[in-house]
Amino acid sequence: MLHSYLSFSDGRDQSITLTLTSDDCEVSESMKDGFRQVFEHAVFKCESSVSNIAPLPVGHSAGLKATQHRIMSLRKTKKVAELDVVVGLEEMIAELLPGK
Repeated sequence: MLHSYLSFSDGRDQSITLTLTSDDCEVSESMKDGFRQVFEHAVFKCESSVSNIAPLPVGHSAGLKATQHRIMSLRKTKKVAELDVVVGLEEMIAELLPGK
C-alpha cells in the first residue's frame, strides 16, 4: 500500500509515494525530478494504463481527458488504492493555432 505524507510547516522530513500512469519510468524522469525538488523523499511506482482516447491526443482538452482516463483505468483495475496519489502522464500534440 502506498502512503503519502505532506508537511511544509513543521520542518519534518517530507516524503511522498506516487504512482505514475506509465510503464516507462525513463519517460517520466522530469516528473520525478520536479517532485524531488519539493519532497525530500519521493518514491515512484510506474503502472501501465490505457486512456481509451486517440493514441496521440490533439489539444489540451483531449490531453487532459486522456490523462483522466488513464487515472480512472488504473483505479478500476485496483492496481492502486482509492486514496493513493496518482499522477497521469499523457503525450499529446499542442495546437498553437487552433484548427491548423
